[in-house]
Amino acid sequence: MIVFVAGMARSGSTWTFNVTREIIRAAGLKPIPEEQEQDEDALLQQVAQTDPGPQEVFCIKTHRMLRLRSDDIRLICNYRDMRSAALSFMRFMGCDFERTLKAVREMMEITDFYRESCNEKQLLLVRYDDMMEQPQKVILEIASLLGIALQEPFAFHLARKYSRENVKRLLESMQSIDVDQTFVQRQPGQRFEPRYFSNNQGGVYDRRTSFHSGHLTSSNEDEWREYFTPEQQATLNELCGSWLERYGFAV
Repeated sequence: MIVFVAGMARSGSTWTFNVTREIIRAAGLKPIPEEQEQDEDALLQQVAQTDPGPQEVFCIKTHRMLRLRSDDIRLICNYRDMRSAALSFMRFMGCDFERTLKAVREMMEITDFYRESCNEKQLLLVRYDDMMEQPQKVILEIASLLGIALQEPFAFHLARKYSRENVKRLLESMQSIDVDQTFVQRQPGQRFEPRYFSNNQGGVYDRRTSFHSGHLTSSNEDEWREYFTPEQQATLNELCGSWLERYGFAV
Protein backbone atom coordinates (compact mmCIF):
# COMPACT_ATOMS: atom_id res chain seq x y z
CA MET A 1 0.00 0.00 0.00
CA ILE A 2 1.02 3.59 -0.64
CA VAL A 3 -0.40 6.41 1.46
CA PHE A 4 -0.08 10.02 0.36
CA VAL A 5 -0.82 12.87 2.76
CA ALA A 6 -1.30 15.27 -0.09
CA GLY A 7 -3.58 18.16 0.72
CA MET A 8 -3.07 21.90 0.55
CA ALA A 9 -0.24 23.58 2.43
CA ARG A 10 -0.73 25.07 5.92
CA SER A 11 -3.71 22.85 6.73
CA GLY A 12 -2.35 20.37 9.28
CA SER A 13 -0.85 17.85 6.87
CA THR A 14 2.26 17.33 9.02
CA TRP A 15 0.06 16.36 12.00
CA THR A 16 -1.80 13.97 9.70
CA PHE A 17 1.47 12.57 8.35
CA ASN A 18 2.80 11.74 11.82
CA VAL A 19 -0.48 10.29 13.06
CA THR A 20 -0.79 8.13 9.94
CA ARG A 21 2.69 6.69 10.43
CA GLU A 22 1.82 5.87 14.04
CA ILE A 23 -1.34 4.07 12.89
CA ILE A 24 0.67 2.03 10.38
CA ARG A 25 3.13 1.01 13.10
CA ALA A 26 0.28 0.06 15.42
CA ALA A 27 -0.85 -2.45 12.78
CA GLY A 28 2.55 -4.15 12.90
CA LEU A 29 3.68 -2.61 9.62
CA LYS A 30 6.65 -0.38 8.82
CA PRO A 31 6.09 3.07 7.28
CA ILE A 32 8.77 3.94 4.74
CA PRO A 33 10.87 5.91 4.12
CA GLU A 34 12.03 6.40 7.68
CA GLU A 35 12.88 10.02 6.93
CA GLN A 36 11.10 12.59 4.77
CA GLU A 37 13.13 14.62 2.26
CA GLN A 38 12.33 18.31 1.91
CA ASP A 39 12.85 17.91 -1.84
CA GLU A 40 9.51 16.48 -3.00
CA ASP A 41 10.83 15.55 -6.45
CA ALA A 42 13.50 13.35 -4.87
CA LEU A 43 10.94 11.90 -2.47
CA LEU A 44 8.46 10.95 -5.20
CA GLN A 45 11.26 9.52 -7.32
CA GLN A 46 12.18 7.31 -4.39
CA VAL A 47 8.63 5.95 -4.34
CA ALA A 48 8.76 5.19 -8.05
CA GLN A 49 12.09 3.37 -7.77
CA THR A 50 11.48 1.35 -4.59
CA ASP A 51 9.55 -1.90 -4.27
CA PRO A 52 8.19 -2.08 -0.69
CA GLY A 53 8.23 -5.38 1.17
CA PRO A 54 5.05 -7.15 2.32
CA GLN A 55 5.21 -5.52 5.76
CA GLU A 56 6.12 -2.06 4.47
CA VAL A 57 3.82 0.84 3.63
CA PHE A 58 4.95 3.93 1.76
CA CYS A 59 3.74 7.01 3.65
CA ILE A 60 4.61 10.27 1.93
CA LYS A 61 3.69 13.89 2.61
CA THR A 62 3.48 16.03 -0.50
CA HIS A 63 1.68 19.11 -1.79
CA ARG A 64 1.85 17.99 -5.42
CA MET A 65 -1.11 16.95 -7.56
CA LEU A 66 -0.78 13.22 -8.17
CA ARG A 67 -2.93 11.02 -10.38
CA LEU A 68 -3.63 7.77 -8.56
CA ARG A 69 -3.07 4.89 -10.98
CA SER A 70 -3.58 2.04 -8.54
CA ASP A 71 -6.45 0.93 -6.32
CA ASP A 72 -3.85 0.17 -3.65
CA ILE A 73 -3.18 3.88 -3.07
CA ARG A 74 -4.85 5.88 -0.31
CA LEU A 75 -4.82 9.65 -0.13
CA ILE A 76 -5.53 11.97 2.80
CA CYS A 77 -6.27 15.56 1.84
CA ASN A 78 -6.24 18.22 4.55
CA TYR A 79 -8.05 21.48 3.88
CA ARG A 80 -8.70 24.69 5.80
CA ASP A 81 -10.47 28.04 5.70
CA MET A 82 -8.44 29.63 2.94
CA ARG A 83 -8.13 32.96 4.75
CA SER A 84 -6.52 31.28 7.78
CA ALA A 85 -4.30 29.25 5.48
CA ALA A 86 -3.27 32.45 3.70
CA LEU A 87 -2.19 34.09 6.95
CA SER A 88 -0.32 30.97 8.01
CA PHE A 89 1.44 30.75 4.64
CA MET A 90 2.46 34.41 4.69
CA ARG A 91 3.99 34.09 8.15
CA PHE A 92 5.64 30.72 7.58
CA MET A 93 7.18 31.65 4.24
CA GLY A 94 7.97 35.26 5.10
CA CYS A 95 6.41 36.45 1.83
CA ASP A 96 4.18 39.32 0.73
CA PHE A 97 0.44 39.34 0.06
CA GLU A 98 0.77 38.97 -3.73
CA ARG A 99 2.86 35.81 -3.37
CA THR A 100 0.32 34.55 -0.84
CA LEU A 101 -2.53 35.00 -3.33
CA LYS A 102 -0.66 32.82 -5.82
CA ALA A 103 -0.32 30.14 -3.13
CA VAL A 104 -4.02 30.43 -2.28
CA ARG A 105 -4.96 29.68 -5.89
CA GLU A 106 -2.72 26.61 -5.80
CA MET A 107 -4.24 25.46 -2.50
CA MET A 108 -7.78 25.65 -3.88
CA GLU A 109 -6.72 23.90 -7.06
CA ILE A 110 -5.09 20.93 -5.33
CA THR A 111 -8.04 20.42 -2.96
CA ASP A 112 -10.53 20.49 -5.82
CA PHE A 113 -8.32 18.18 -7.87
CA TYR A 114 -8.29 15.43 -5.27
CA ARG A 115 -11.93 15.85 -4.35
CA GLU A 116 -12.95 15.44 -7.98
CA SER A 117 -10.44 12.81 -9.16
CA CYS A 118 -10.40 10.29 -6.28
CA ASN A 119 -13.08 7.79 -5.37
CA GLU A 120 -14.48 7.37 -1.84
CA LYS A 121 -12.44 4.22 -1.24
CA GLN A 122 -9.19 6.07 -1.87
CA LEU A 123 -9.78 9.51 -0.37
CA LEU A 124 -10.28 11.02 3.06
CA LEU A 125 -10.85 14.77 3.35
CA VAL A 126 -9.69 16.14 6.71
CA ARG A 127 -10.94 19.57 7.71
CA TYR A 128 -8.49 21.55 9.86
CA ASP A 129 -11.17 22.51 12.39
CA ASP A 130 -12.07 18.85 12.94
CA MET A 131 -8.43 17.92 13.34
CA MET A 132 -8.06 20.54 16.08
CA GLU A 133 -11.40 19.99 17.84
CA GLN A 134 -12.02 16.26 17.30
CA PRO A 135 -8.58 14.70 16.76
CA GLN A 136 -9.60 11.29 18.09
CA LYS A 137 -12.43 11.06 15.55
CA VAL A 138 -10.10 12.06 12.71
CA ILE A 139 -7.53 9.47 13.79
CA LEU A 140 -10.14 6.71 13.70
CA GLU A 141 -11.26 7.88 10.24
CA ILE A 142 -7.67 7.68 8.97
CA ALA A 143 -7.34 4.15 10.35
CA SER A 144 -10.60 3.17 8.66
CA LEU A 145 -9.35 4.51 5.30
CA LEU A 146 -6.27 2.30 5.66
CA GLY A 147 -8.31 -0.74 6.65
CA ILE A 148 -6.73 -0.83 10.10
CA ALA A 149 -8.81 -1.65 13.18
CA LEU A 150 -7.61 0.88 15.74
CA GLN A 151 -8.73 0.76 19.35
CA GLU A 152 -10.22 3.95 20.75
CA PRO A 153 -7.77 4.13 23.71
CA PHE A 154 -4.87 4.18 21.24
CA ALA A 155 -6.59 6.88 19.19
CA PHE A 156 -6.92 8.89 22.41
CA HIS A 157 -3.21 8.31 23.10
CA LEU A 158 -2.25 9.64 19.66
CA ALA A 159 -4.53 12.65 20.06
CA ARG A 160 -2.75 13.49 23.32
CA LYS A 161 0.72 12.81 21.92
CA TYR A 162 0.16 15.14 18.97
CA SER A 163 -1.90 17.77 20.76
CA ARG A 164 -1.18 21.38 19.87
CA GLU A 165 0.53 21.87 23.24
CA ASN A 166 2.87 18.91 22.74
CA VAL A 167 3.67 19.86 19.15
CA LYS A 168 4.38 23.40 20.31
CA ARG A 169 6.84 22.06 22.91
CA LEU A 170 8.55 19.97 20.23
CA LEU A 171 8.93 22.98 17.96
CA GLU A 172 10.27 25.13 20.79
CA SER A 173 12.89 22.48 21.56
CA MET A 174 14.01 22.58 17.92
CA GLN A 175 14.88 26.27 18.22
CA SER A 176 17.92 25.40 20.33
CA ILE A 177 19.26 22.89 17.77
CA ASP A 178 22.31 24.22 15.95
CA VAL A 179 22.50 23.36 12.25
CA ASP A 180 24.94 24.59 9.63
CA GLN A 181 22.81 26.93 7.51
CA THR A 182 25.44 26.84 4.73
CA PHE A 183 25.77 23.07 4.34
CA VAL A 184 25.57 21.62 0.83
CA GLN A 185 25.05 17.92 1.50
CA ARG A 186 23.49 16.22 4.50
CA GLN A 187 25.80 14.01 6.51
CA PRO A 188 24.84 10.36 7.23
CA GLY A 189 22.72 10.08 10.37
CA GLN A 190 21.96 13.81 10.41
CA ARG A 191 18.34 14.14 11.55
CA PHE A 192 18.07 17.92 11.56
CA GLU A 193 18.93 20.25 8.69
CA PRO A 194 18.27 23.85 7.61
CA ARG A 195 14.76 24.66 6.47
CA TYR A 196 14.45 25.28 2.73
CA PHE A 197 11.80 26.98 0.56
CA SER A 198 11.27 30.07 2.69
CA ASN A 199 12.28 33.73 2.65
CA ASN A 200 12.69 33.51 6.42
CA GLN A 201 16.33 33.10 7.31
CA GLY A 202 17.34 30.21 9.54
CA GLY A 203 15.08 27.52 10.88
CA VAL A 204 15.42 23.79 11.44
CA TYR A 205 13.78 20.86 9.65
CA ASP A 206 13.28 17.47 11.34
CA ARG A 207 13.58 14.70 8.76
CA ARG A 208 11.81 12.14 10.97
CA THR A 209 8.64 14.11 11.65
CA SER A 210 8.69 16.67 8.80
CA PHE A 211 8.10 19.42 11.37
CA HIS A 212 9.91 22.74 10.97
CA SER A 213 10.81 25.14 13.73
CA GLY A 214 8.22 27.89 13.54
CA HIS A 215 5.68 25.48 12.08
CA LEU A 216 2.79 26.84 14.17
CA THR A 217 1.97 30.38 13.08
CA SER A 218 -1.58 31.20 14.22
CA SER A 219 -3.27 31.20 17.61
CA ASN A 220 -6.84 30.79 16.33
CA GLU A 221 -8.81 30.43 13.10
CA ASP A 222 -10.22 33.98 13.20
CA GLU A 223 -6.87 35.72 13.51
CA TRP A 224 -6.94 36.67 9.82
CA ARG A 225 -9.78 39.11 10.59
CA GLU A 226 -7.42 41.21 12.70
CA TYR A 227 -4.28 40.75 10.61
CA PHE A 228 -5.42 41.46 7.06
CA THR A 229 -6.54 44.95 6.04
CA PRO A 230 -10.17 45.42 4.92
CA GLU A 231 -8.91 45.63 1.33
CA GLN A 232 -6.96 42.38 1.68
CA GLN A 233 -9.95 40.66 3.26
CA ALA A 234 -12.13 41.78 0.36
CA THR A 235 -9.58 40.45 -2.12
CA LEU A 236 -9.46 37.08 -0.38
CA ASN A 237 -13.23 36.80 -0.14
CA GLU A 238 -13.61 37.64 -3.83
CA LEU A 239 -10.95 35.11 -4.81
CA CYS A 240 -12.07 32.32 -2.47
CA GLY A 241 -15.76 32.99 -1.86
CA SER A 242 -17.26 30.22 -3.97
CA TRP A 243 -14.58 27.76 -2.81
CA LEU A 244 -15.25 28.59 0.84
CA GLU A 245 -18.98 28.05 0.41
CA ARG A 246 -18.43 24.78 -1.43
CA TYR A 247 -16.39 23.44 1.48
CA GLY A 248 -18.76 24.65 4.18
CA PHE A 249 -17.01 27.82 5.39
CA ALA A 250 -18.89 31.04 6.13
CA VAL A 251 -18.03 33.96 3.85
